[in-house]
Amino acid sequence: MRRIRGQVNVPIAVASLAISVLLFFIVLPNWMSRRLRPITVPLTTWHLDNKKFFIQKEPKTMKVYAYLSDKDYDDVSGIGSAEADMTDARAGNNSYPVSLYPPKLRKIVQDQDLHAAYTLEVVKSRDVEVDVVETGKMSDPTLVLGDVKPDSQRVSVEGPEDEVLRVVKARATLKLDTLTKNSSEVFVLLEPVDKDGRVIDRVDVHPTQVRVTPKFTLAPEQKQVFVQAVFDDKKLPPGYVVKNYFTDPQSVTATGSSQALARVSSVRTEKIDLSRLTGSQTIIVQLHPLGGGIVLSPSSVGVTINVETAGINRLNLKPSSNRPGAQFPFVPGVPR
Repeated sequence: MRRIRGQVNVPIAVASLAISVLLFFIVLPNWMSRRLRPITVPLTTWHLDNKKFFIQKEPKTMKVYAYLSDKDYDDVSGIGSAEADMTDARAGNNSYPVSLYPPKLRKIVQDQDLHAAYTLEVVKSRDVEVDVVETGKMSDPTLVLGDVKPDSQRVSVEGPEDEVLRVVKARATLKLDTLTKNSSEVFVLLEPVDKDGRVIDRVDVHPTQVRVTPKFTLAPEQKQVFVQAVFDDKKLPPGYVVKNYFTDPQSVTATGSSQALARVSSVRTEKIDLSRLTGSQTIIVQLHPLGGGIVLSPSSVGVTINVETAGINRLNLKPSSNRPGAQFPFVPGVPR
């Protein structure tokens, strides 16, 4: 029996055709935009024994390729990451397998056997001395920081051998403006430095900081004290006498604790030898130390001694008035 073809539903057919055409023009641009595109992802390492190896040279990113449309490319851009497996790390230049994340990115990349090249060096270490240096000024001017010592006198530095050998000390910079009289202990970061004081970035310090215990004293006071010239018992050569003498400066600055300075009003010179003077002369003489931690500035003075031939009434000599600091004449053996 011959089958009779049913009548075509024209409206439905037209609608189906229109939908097909519409879908075609929607899908076609996306399909036609597919091409091999680069995707850059950050690259890190894992399973690297940092106590054994130091990375001398490493890539920070990895570039992979995948056939993607514009839309798919936007979906995966910025979400990926990569890790190089350093389980079997070796010194020198070597390539290590790389894992890509997330899984949806790993599945679409063209190259499924990813590797990255690294240059590793064996870590070298040695001990160096800790050097505490001070910077800035105390916020409290009445306080002075005494001798400071770190809790660790020596620390370990680690890194590439050539860099480690450049390190001469670990510098701890103590900032004085951060200290107060209540500062019982301060933790200071350490920096590995070379002979010129430059920080060596590729070297690590262990531990990274030291503890410093500040000890404070009261700031020293200052006062002006007069200078007294002191002569020894030796006589002038026969036929000569001392007309007068004076010191320059007449007074010096004494610095020390208030208790030590309270008992000081003058300072003496070291003994001056007159036995070879046959004419006026200026002699540089050291000041005699006062002790008690007192510091004199300057620590020496000039003593000008005017000498003349004998034959005049020495007791009627008058102090010189044309030079600052003139004093009454001194004659050995004659009380002043």
